[in-house]
Amino acid sequence: MKNKIDLTFSFFVPLLEIIYEENVRKPLEFLKTSEKFCQKLEQLYFAKKNKTKEDNYKDKNHDFFVPKMGKVKIGLTTESYNYYRNTRGYICDKEPIRPLIAFVSNYIKWIINENDLELLKPRKRVEIFPSLIGTITKKVSLEVNTETKKIQEKLDKIAKICNREKTSEKMDILSAVFTDFSKFHVMESNTHTMIEVNSKNLKKLNFDLRNKKKIKINDVNIVFLDFNKILLIREKNYSKLFLERIKHAINLIFMLRVLADRTIDILNKEEINEKPIEKKFEFFEYSLAVFDVIYYSSLENLKILPKHYQRVLFKKSAEILAYQKYSDKIQEIIISKIKTWELREQVMFLSRGNTIINKIRKNYDLERNQITEPILTQKEKVILDFLLDKYKEDVVNKGISGLKLQTPKPLGSMSAYGIRIEIKKWLIQKRINQNLITENELKRKPPKPLADLNRKNLVNIKQTEKGRAEFLYSVNEKDDYIHARLRGL
Repeated sequence: MKNKIDLTFSFFVPLLEIIYEENVRKPLEFLKTSEKFCQKLEQLYFAKKNKTKEDNYKDKNHDFFVPKMGKVKIGLTTESYNYYRNTRGYICDKEPIRPLIAFVSNYIKWIINENDLELLKPRKRVEIFPSLIGTITKKVSLEVNTETKKIQEKLDKIAKICNREKTSEKMDILSAVFTDFSKFHVMESNTHTMIEVNSKNLKKLNFDLRNKKKIKINDVNIVFLDFNKILLIREKNYSKLFLERIKHAINLIFMLRVLADRTIDILNKEEINEKPIEKKFEFFEYSLAVFDVIYYSSLENLKILPKHYQRVLFKKSAEILAYQKYSDKIQEIIISKIKTWELREQVMFLSRGNTIINKIRKNYDLERNQITEPILTQKEKVILDFLLDKYKEDVVNKGISGLKLQTPKPLGSMSAYGIRIEIKKWLIQKRINQNLITENELKRKPPKPLADLNRKNLVNIKQTEKGRAEFLYSVNEKDDYIHARLRGL
């Protein structure tokens, strides 16, 4: 029917507790960590890829039930399959991205008791995204051959009905994800309204488009009526997929704002700091991966939005909706909070070596350049660099579980004999003159470069056992310069 407008109403429920709560329903446990999620996606990818027309592939063991909304099949749609194929290299390398592949229910009939609305095809569905958000989407059409005033009244009335139903539908989503969610409170978002109309029918409606922010993508005019109401004006007929991709790119901004608000709330309450170190690492890495605009809008990065017009629309929409302030705020909080961790925790987290962590390490590199560097001789610099590498190596080798234990020896500590044995090989690896540090000067007790570093408070000297003259040398974990150096390694 040409004389109609199509309406989409959505609201979002952040599900970040999946990462650190124990009571996630078993079919969704793979969402708790990036690594498990990547493994699950790869499994689904091959199941989809190897499926033949004769196969009736259904992963019944991984269905999860959303009360009143039917079963949500954890599978890849054609669009999701194409997206995953583009980003598979990043995912298989265990990059901590949270893709936009939604686990989607079928549309079911949306029952509205108000009889005077005369709605066309009211229907709704649920989606749960690996970026840890759930959404209820409702679609309906209205005829435009009635009075303009009635159209506006109907639109407002439908939005009120959606708002009225949000609380119970939020409980449906939480019930599908958690066995028990009584210990935490999750706020659902405002209702987001998208109005889709062709340019001919727009003339019959009374929308005030003056002083509104607008974006034009391939002859589709996108008008931001307010922060929760978007108007899509079609100049001609477009494919359903094209329009869905446009709506998806806009919706993504609203989803990220909801997630960002909830993330900031969790970080400010510091509840995540009380969780085990593995869950703390996963939450911080998630926060760094999901909220950066560049990872959605840049072709050179993760190709999360597969089409150029989607990336352009995302970037422009983010500017209009002032999304950058959310992203900047989260990064600011995270960078400052990482500094409050024990040094070994910081080193372990920053040594993960993925694109997300490498980016934040650059911020710490800039910070290091602002710290006054102590005056060191060339020998002191080389030995300090050697001990810094040994500290990081020791932390990485012990792993996260090792960070919980009190080690009898300081992390990264070595005897003068151990340094004599290993530093030559290290000098070769770093392409440094092997004669810069001689074996004889390391035989002194303590060696002069290490004694000088100790006086400058950069290296600790610890006697190994009572009555013995052997000493252990390690970097001073309490020194600000040592902190800055290790964060940038």
